[in-house]
Amino acid sequence: MKDGSHNFYKLDRSKMAKDKVKNGTHPFLTGNMSKDALERKAAGIKRARIREAAEHKHPWQDPKNFINNEYSLSLNKSRKRGLSVVYLYYSECEFPDSIKIGWTYDVTIREKDPRCHDLRNITILKEGSPEEIILLEKNIKEKFYNREYFDLYHSTEIFPKSLFEQIIEFINSI
Repeated sequence: MKDGSHNFYKLDRSKMAKDKVKNGTHPFLTGNMSKDALERKAAGIKRARIREAAEHKHPWQDPKNFINNEYSLSLNKSRKRGLSVVYLYYSECEFPDSIKIGWTYDVTIREKDPRCHDLRNITILKEGSPEEIILLEKNIKEKFYNREYFDLYHSTEIFPKSLFEQIIEFINSI
């Protein structure tokens, strides 16, 4: 082993695993595990995911990943719609002592949209290209992310009203 000539050092484990999958002998393949073993494996994975979710350790719950995914989705939406100008806005919402920050291409429609939060008194903070405004929204979310609000309201766009002045200063500094 010291000189590195042992047979285990020469094994291509990746190729071995791929070959076992190809010929159907890999132990994780459904046909190679008993029903009981498969159920225990699934239950273990399910328990692990529930535990990760409760502890905020699941990769999808990582605020950075979540915010980046929202950013990517927003850019794709704006490109598919062929938008050239969008608006960063804030508004009052149905949650006490809270505001919502977001982007839209039509403030009137956004205020009437029943699918999301109940918004009132939408105020445009800035207008610009989709790339500029959506990136600004992402930066606001990252800087002012609040785990407590996220857990309570399941949104990265709802902020304590007390942060409003700081958010405005942040927007004006860019």
